Amino acid sequence: MKGYSFVYDSLQALSTYIASQKELLARTHSDIERLHELQKKASSNPATVVDKLAEELSDRSFKLSGLTEDQAGAPLHIDWSTYDHHDPLPFQNMACTARMTYDQRNISHTQQNSELSYLQKYVKEARHTILDPIFQQFDLSWNPEVIETAKVHASHAEIKRDFERDKIRELKQRKITTSSGLTVSTSRVPIGPGVFIRRDVEDESMDVDISLDDTMPLLTKPTIIIPPLSVLNRKASRVRRPTSKIQMDGGGGGGDLDCDNLASEPLPKARRKPSSAKNDLAPDPPAKPSLGKRNRGPDKPKPETYNQAWSVSEQHLLERLLDEIPEGEKNRWKKISLAMDNKRTPRQVASRVQKYFEKLKRFGVG
Repeated sequence: MKGYSFVYDSLQALSTYIASQKELLARTHSDIERLHELQKKASSNPATVVDKLAEELSDRSFKLSGLTEDQAGAPLHIDWSTYDHHDPLPFQNMACTARMTYDQRNISHTQQNSELSYLQKYVKEARHTILDPIFQQFDLSWNPEVIETAKVHASHAEIKRDFERDKIRELKQRKITTSSGLTVSTSRVPIGPGVFIRRDVEDESMDVDISLDDTMPLLTKPTIIIPPLSVLNRKASRVRRPTSKIQMDGGGGGGDLDCDNLASEPLPKARRKPSSAKNDLAPDPPAKPSLGKRNRGPDKPKPETYNQAWSVSEQHLLERLLDEIPEGEKNRWKKISLAMDNKRTPRQVASRVQKYFEKLKRFGVG
C-alpha cells in the first residue's frame, strides 16, 4: 500500500506542476497581446501613450519580479526509479549492438574459422601428394624486391608505344643506304647476294618515255607503219593504155569506156624512160616515225642536272613528295618537278621512281 500511495503522490505532484505550467503559458500569451495593443496605440497617438505609459507599466504582469515567483522548479517527492522500465536507452543499445554484429559478419577474414569442407580437404590432400614433391626439387626461396604499384600497373598505351619504338629501331638497322642516297629496306625473306650498281653507264632519265597524264592506260597502242612515198608514186605512175581496137575504132565502139584513160594521151616511150630511170635512181624519202613513239628533237638542250647523281637531300625530298602527291593524280611527275624548284625534269623524276621500284623488287620489297 505504501508503494501505491507513493506513486499516487508522485502523479498528483506532476499533475499540479503541469497545470501551473499551462496557466503560466496562458498568461504569457495575454501579456504578448497587451504589448501588441500598446504598440498600435503608440504608433497612432504617441503623445497620449507617453503620458499614460507609467500607468500602463504599473501592472503586475509587466514587473520582472513576478516572473521569479511564477517560475517554480520541478516538483519534489517524485520517485524517478519507477519510470526506469520506460527508458528507450536499452533499445538503442540493442540496435547498436545488432548493427555492429552484422558489420563484423560481412567482413571477409583471411583465416577460416569453420571446419573445412569435403572439396577443400580433397584439394589440400592432392596438393601434398602431387605438387609438394615437385616443388621440393626446385629452389623457390628467391624473394623478389617489392615493385612499385605504378610500375606494375603500366598502362596498355605505354606498352604499345615501347613495342612500336623497338620495331622502328629494328627496321632502321635493317635499312640499306646506297651512295646515291636511295634508302632501301631489306625484307625478311632470304635473298641472294647484293645488287651490283654500275657506275660506267650514263643517266638514262632522258630516254624514259613518260606522259604528263597518269590516267593513260598502260597497254601501248599497235604501231601503224606508213609505206614510203616512192612505193606509192610507183604504183600511181602506172597508166592503163587503150587497146589497139579502141584506137582503130576511134571511140565508136558500143562498149563502156573509161573516159579518164581516153582523155589522157599516152606518152612516148622515149620520154617515159628517163623519168622512170630518174625515179629509180632518186633516194627514197625518209619514213615517217611510228605514232607510238616519242622522239626528242636533236636540237633540244639537255637540262643542267643531266648525268648528275641524285643527292641524299633530293632523294629524301622525292620520297616525301611521293607521299604528298599520291599515285593517280593528274600531271604527277610535273607537279613533283615543280615542287623541287625544277631542279629535276619530269622525265628525270619518272626515271628515278622507276629505278627506285626496280631496286625494291630486287631486294624483295613490294
